[in-house]
Amino acid sequence: MSSTQFYVKNSYRDSVRNKCNFCLALCSVFVVVFSLLVIESVIEKGPIVFLEVSENTSGEIDGIVTPSQYWLNFKEPFIGYN
Repeated sequence: MSSTQFYVKNSYRDSVRNKCNFCLALCSVFVVVFSLLVIESVIEKGPIVFLEVSENTSGEIDGIVTPSQYWLNFKEPFIGYN
C-alpha cells in the first residue's frame, strides 16, 4: 500500500467517523477562501471605484483655469500688477 493510499484511506475514515469536525473544517476553509477572494477583488477594484466617485462629484476635470488680476510681464522676471 502506497503512502498516498494510506493517507486517503485514513482521511476518509476520519471524516466518516467525525462528521461534525469535517463539516466545521470544510466551512472554515470555505469562509477563509471566500473572504480572501472578496478582499482581493475589493483591493483590485478600489482605484476604479474612487475614480468613479470623484468624477461623479466634480466632473472629469483635472484642473480649473480662472482669470486672475495678475498679468505676466515677459520683460521682467516677476509677475506685475495690471
